[in-house]
Amino acid sequence: MAHPSAIYGELNYLVEFTGSLLVANNFIKNLYVHLGFQSAYKYEEVHELIFESGYLMQSINRSEEMAEIRQKIIPPFYLYDQWHLIWRGKDGS
Repeated sequence: MAHPSAIYGELNYLVEFTGSLLVANNFIKNLYVHLGFQSAYKYEEVHELIFESGYLMQSINRSEEMAEIRQKIIPPFYLYDQWHLIWRGKDGS
């Protein structure tokens, strides 16, 4: 269900936007970085919406491409729900 603040019913106003938007869902929490907006590859589900003069012309599922990007740039241990860092001093203990 959509968040209540994201519902704009009965506006009847055309925004003549031409271009594309990425919309995403299911953020991968282990990839969070506290620096503004998160990159699209950090979400499990990503769709590209292509508009022309305010009309939705095409919707493309980009989830597989985002998964491929994650595999190329993220070490596998970041994708585990739990991982542990082992600290060893100079003497190996």
